[in-house]
Amino acid sequence: MQKRWQEILQVLEHCLDPGLFNIWVSKLEGEINDNILTIKAKNTFVVNAVKERFATIIKEVADNILEQDTVLRFAVLNACDLSLSSSPPNSKDEAGTNSLMPLPVPSSYKLPSQTPKTDYVEVLSSFENCNPQTISPLTQGTQPTKTELSAEKITQLGLPVTYQGLDYKRTSKNNFSWRYSFDSFVVGASNEFAYAASKSLCTNNCFANILFLNSAPGLGKTHLTQASGQLLENSANKQKLNTAYLTAEEFCSQFVATLKNHSTSSFKEKFRELDILLLEDVHFLQGKQKIQDELLASLKAITERGGRVVLSSSFSPKELHDIDDQLISRFSSGIIANIERPNLQTRVKIIQEKSKLHQVVLPEQVTELLASHIQSDIRKIEGCIQNLVLKAKLLNAPVDLNMAMDILKNYINSEVKLSFNEILEKICQGLQLTPEQISSKSRKREYVFARNTAYFLARKYTDLSLQQIGERFNRKHSSVIKGITSLEEEMNRKTQLGMQLKRTISLIEQNSMSYN
Repeated sequence: MQKRWQEILQVLEHCLDPGLFNIWVSKLEGEINDNILTIKAKNTFVVNAVKERFATIIKEVADNILEQDTVLRFAVLNACDLSLSSSPPNSKDEAGTNSLMPLPVPSSYKLPSQTPKTDYVEVLSSFENCNPQTISPLTQGTQPTKTELSAEKITQLGLPVTYQGLDYKRTSKNNFSWRYSFDSFVVGASNEFAYAASKSLCTNNCFANILFLNSAPGLGKTHLTQASGQLLENSANKQKLNTAYLTAEEFCSQFVATLKNHSTSSFKEKFRELDILLLEDVHFLQGKQKIQDELLASLKAITERGGRVVLSSSFSPKELHDIDDQLISRFSSGIIANIERPNLQTRVKIIQEKSKLHQVVLPEQVTELLASHIQSDIRKIEGCIQNLVLKAKLLNAPVDLNMAMDILKNYINSEVKLSFNEILEKICQGLQLTPEQISSKSRKREYVFARNTAYFLARKYTDLSLQQIGERFNRKHSSVIKGITSLEEEMNRKTQLGMQLKRTISLIEQNSMSYN
């Protein structure tokens, strides 16, 4: 009966893509007893994968070879430890992600006279270059050839695949020190979809390769981005992952540097061969057409190989302006998840969890005080707790309401709700301008800075939409985005101008609000 099993394997090799066959099927053992075909693999993971992905075609081939209605059974071999030296790692496509369509099996096969031995490295190479599209069903009654099969694009999601039967050290070409994980993320009504989407991206059950996170500053985009990167690295089936985690501004800087050094080819190779790309603040790409082209090419290359991409921005894709339509389409092709400001209940949970990190349990009154006053920025919650705990330790005193109120004075100003008119009034006072000058069409530097500051503060402290903010100045919403981005970009630079802008905006904020 072993000969019949070899015949079944030969037919399967003829039907399946070479990469699929060599990685999943070629190492299987088959035992035929009457009409029962028992298929054995070296571990439970492979058994489950073969059962879900290939049971249909194996049964059809076995029925034709054995000329009977075959019953399939699956079992794990006694020697279930899978050695890396004797057996290649499993394919990048986890069982059940995109099940193969049942292939028609004619009543007779012309078996190949000699089975070519495919080099494993070549198999993986071709395997990784497949486009992520589901294989199309073949016409019934025709025998598929290897040429026809290779012409079809089979989904091979390189990331992530969790191995239950393997135990080896996984490394990354870029050794990041991940600060955030999913375990430390506090889930609430404001962020539960973004959390679920981020975790989903790290599984082979996800239908998309790209996740786009957007929210106001300080609401958890960086946390989820890093958590996704960490989980993807930990669960991937590649020993050496190529990961990049950077901001869009850093992406631009690296590209400009390679232009100056006449080494753009190295830049393209670096980013197009990534397994994981985590890119924050993509709104900084607005107006930078050449860099947008490079990112678009990189996204195509990464996703077509089954890699994963996490993008973040202060704006949703539809709000971005002066970005190529193809790139916007690519941003929108995956999962778009918006993070809202956390409600009171979620803020209480966040404060409780953050305080645990400092091995402190805050009194209930203190927790409620912080949660009710710091509403729009989780980073400020973290900073407030850190300073509160530090002060208690330095003074060797318990954390109480008075101490919390004293620390809270450093944070509460920016948490008071402001109206647009209040913001505009304080900007005019601080910069000694009139509302008419700020709203004018003049491109004087002080007018542009005042307008951009008004855009920035209105976006941060009011519930006005971008379009509504623009209407106050007779500007389009795209002008508002451009102004906010320009201001943020300059403030993020460690230059004299950047620091001066930060101080000016800080003074305007302080003058606009008072501690209650």
